[in-house]
Amino acid sequence: MAWGSSGRRWARAGVLGSLGAAVAVVLAAAPAQAITGGTPVPDAADAPWMVTLARPGDEPLAQRTFCGGALIAPDRVLTAAHCVSEGDPRRVEVHLGAAVLSRDPGRILPIEGVAVHPEYKQVPSPADPTSFTKSSAVADVAIIGLAEPVPDAMPLVVADEAPSPGATLTAYGHGITAAPSTDPAMPPPSSSDELLRADLGPISAQACATRLHTPSGSDDSVVCAQATQPDGPAICPGDSGGPLVELVDGRAVIVGVTSFSGEVTDQMCAAGTAAAFADVAGLRDWITQPHPVFEPSPAEDVTVTGKLAVGSTITCATPEWEGGEPATLEYSWSRGEIDTTTPKEAWNTPTGFLFFVPIDGQTAPTLTVPADLSGRDVLCSVEAGNAGGSVSYHSDSVTIPEHS
Repeated sequence: MAWGSSGRRWARAGVLGSLGAAVAVVLAAAPAQAITGGTPVPDAADAPWMVTLARPGDEPLAQRTFCGGALIAPDRVLTAAHCVSEGDPRRVEVHLGAAVLSRDPGRILPIEGVAVHPEYKQVPSPADPTSFTKSSAVADVAIIGLAEPVPDAMPLVVADEAPSPGATLTAYGHGITAAPSTDPAMPPPSSSDELLRADLGPISAQACATRLHTPSGSDDSVVCAQATQPDGPAICPGDSGGPLVELVDGRAVIVGVTSFSGEVTDQMCAAGTAAAFADVAGLRDWITQPHPVFEPSPAEDVTVTGKLAVGSTITCATPEWEGGEPATLEYSWSRGEIDTTTPKEAWNTPTGFLFFVPIDGQTAPTLTVPADLSGRDVLCSVEAGNAGGSVSYHSDSVTIPEHS
């Protein structure tokens, strides 16, 4: 999956990871990766609608990017659902016009909210259903609503029909230009400083499903494209959310949103590999709806309140909500565990890697602290859902003092 992630959240199964029985709370985004064999686009004026999604922070922008997107209206960005599903909009930066990340980060646009397509879902690989990387997706689109319109916006036109056979299509993205090394001692590659483009041609749904070994390739919500030469450019993980563009009567039209590619068949970043994109024309009515419902977003962090002691009752305190009001709220509590199976040196910590395991049966907003949590770290999670999507947030961990 050409995946990326953001925000303080649990990752879902499939494309964005697996919650499962034990969850390691790793809050950094997945490595941002991009087109291999692409052509540099160093001038932002050549792609004035291009958006780069990044985590807030002090590191260089190239180290914080995780997905792309496209401005499709003065107050609306289109991206992949798997880039923002369950993410916290307060922990996403939307950069417009960042063609060369180190030279000009572009404008940071404030976010009003995020809406995920209601039919978006992750599809496990038929060959390896448990694989994080090999899962694909359908209806993989999301809207990022901006808090204020871009005054001099040059948005992409939203396609009303799928690209015709023989059309020339162009995908855009930032990131690395080859798959990561299989040597665990090698550092992960960094993102491409320059925006890259790949010229592709459309392929049939049948060819897409066959070449990518997934039924998602032939889904009605998906269009596929591939370089016309075997050694041509290809999409890599991290290009997710970026636009697939066609020139129609001299206008730039967005016909697809980057979703998944060769990583689903162990061909990550392989030259000439087919790629799948959300079909913008097929999903157009939802994408262009005038008043999208934004998924819930807390105005403040979720916190644990109350006396931290065995026998006391603590509460998962949820704040007021921004964006859409939650239609549903679900709570859970987790306890900290230390990974003793991996050498401590590998985590560069004195004790090992701390991860959190859900506590069976604890699904209320309050928890009466049992004796077995004495001296343990605890956190709570809240899943809030409405028509705009389902979002999970968790608190910082707190330590229950040793019970004498």
